[in-house]
Amino acid sequence: MKQHLRLTHFGALFALVMFWSLAFVMLKIAVASIPPATAALARLLVAALILWVFMRLKGNQLSLKWDHWRYYLLLGFVANTLPFLLVLRGMQHIEAGIGAILMGAMPVATVILAHFFSDSAERLNLRKWTGVLTGLAAIILLIGPSALSELGKHVFAELSVVSGALCFAIAAVLTRRAPDVPISILSTGVMVAAAIAALPIAVFFDWPFDIAPTTEAYIAVVWLGIFPTGLATLLYFFVVLQAGTGFFAMSNYLVPVAGVFWGMLFLNETPGWQSLLALSMILFGIWLVGPTKAKR
Repeated sequence: MKQHLRLTHFGALFALVMFWSLAFVMLKIAVASIPPATAALARLLVAALILWVFMRLKGNQLSLKWDHWRYYLLLGFVANTLPFLLVLRGMQHIEAGIGAILMGAMPVATVILAHFFSDSAERLNLRKWTGVLTGLAAIILLIGPSALSELGKHVFAELSVVSGALCFAIAAVLTRRAPDVPISILSTGVMVAAAIAALPIAVFFDWPFDIAPTTEAYIAVVWLGIFPTGLATLLYFFVVLQAGTGFFAMSNYLVPVAGVFWGMLFLNETPGWQSLLALSMILFGIWLVGPTKAKR
């Protein structure tokens, strides 16, 4: 079942894109002196603290129900801990353009998984499929078809990024099955669980007790924790629960376009016709996919 696009849907989606498009820059700064698994743990801890404070200000608190915590632990690991580690490790060895194309697997996988494992409102149809493939074509146009020739040069790194994209797709479907609790509680529970899951991974892979991060790395981690992790989690649950997995998944295609916007704003770059056409195609694709019936 479809529902009408609302300004709140677009506003939340574009806010997510703005946060996530700047995250890649901050990640580069953070991992210059902080190992990847430790950087992931640090941003999750900051996000968990921010969301905890927000939840308490809303007058809510986490319950001790095992059914809720089982869900928090599953989604926290699939949506945050594992994909953060996979994508970050993969992006250390491949170009950003290849990464953007590989992350294009996320919307495709999301609409397919939602068709089989989500509610009836998420059924795949020709219009939704056309919208997702239009977005993927726009990314290839934006990055340049020549980038496809680079595929296969770093197979394991590429598989790592694709695996991270699949984790995000699975997480989007799982999110539609969230417990019926306020979004502030849901976000906090998932983030606390993600931080718990990330702790042993950081200790095993990095042994973070001997590292000496730079001041810039500390700032980057705090920024990552507050905006593209903490606040973005609240927006994420709002978009998925209110507008559906397919609509949310299209945000993945907007992130590279947002990078063009930041280049205009901070570097006085002028976008070419490919950027403008890609943006138009993605917006058309988002309209085709559209929101589905809200879960709450």
